[in-house]
Amino acid sequence: MTVPKTADRSAADMRVLRLAKEIAVKARTQGLKQLKAVLLAIDPDLRELFTGLSNSALVATCPALDVDRGEAVVTMRLLARRIQHLYDEVKELTRRNEAPAPLAHRLDRDADSPCRTRV
Repeated sequence: MTVPKTADRSAADMRVLRLAKEIAVKARTQGLKQLKAVLLAIDPDLRELFTGLSNSALVATCPALDVDRGEAVVTMRLLARRIQHLYDEVKELTRRNEAPAPLAHRLDRDADSPCRTRV
């Protein structure tokens, strides 16, 4: 979603936040692809437990898996945790991009404004 530039935030700030969000979304997508690739390599009986799960349900289920089930399961746990972190990162970057600039930034901008009247 594109957010218009506001007087409270510089275009450069918004570009940096948008870039960071795009990178996090791409990393999250790659993590999901990797998780699904590992899922194809595990024991068919274990794989059947995940059949029909949505991406969110798969990511929520994997961190609770028993590590004694093999290295592929350990990998799935780690990938799921990374994906969860990236979901949180995308939410944070979205929130920051939509929030107004901090008060200190607005005060600095207003102090330099040629329209400001001096008393």
